[in-house]
Amino acid sequence: MTAIKGLPLSPLAETLFVLLLFEIIREASVRMPRAVGMAMSIVGALVLGETAVNAGIISSPAVMITALSSIALFTVPGLIGPMSILRLGYTLIGGLCGLFGLILAVLFTLHYICSLNAYDAPYLAPVTPLVYIDLKDAIERGPFPSMKKRPKSIPNINPTRQS
Repeated sequence: MTAIKGLPLSPLAETLFVLLLFEIIREASVRMPRAVGMAMSIVGALVLGETAVNAGIISSPAVMITALSSIALFTVPGLIGPMSILRLGYTLIGGLCGLFGLILAVLFTLHYICSLNAYDAPYLAPVTPLVYIDLKDAIERGPFPSMKKRPKSIPNINPTRQS
């Protein structure tokens, strides 16, 4: 509570402000040459974060939490765009509706992902429509020599794999 004492912005507004700063830095670093972009993003984040905290605009926990979530986005580079939108949406819902709204948003997202189909197969197969025989490859795939049959959760004409 002492971290946000005397700040002009509400916790939601300061989190959105820090998200905006990090998105601007990320977009600028994407459009720069690789070496310059990485150095600019690191220096820019440090300078902007430190200046905003020292000026009393935002709190240091807001910078830390947003920085950790921004770093976590890069664990799956192909999904940075959609995950940034989800992060912004969850931040807004959490700030406006609280924990109950956040739980509902997560449940809605899970329901949406469970209802997706890709190439006539459920997106989360074999977990969502539970197919016990395919669960052996759900978390960690087994060795190739033991994989004689194709998964039951994906529609196939021929259930036997090529040798």
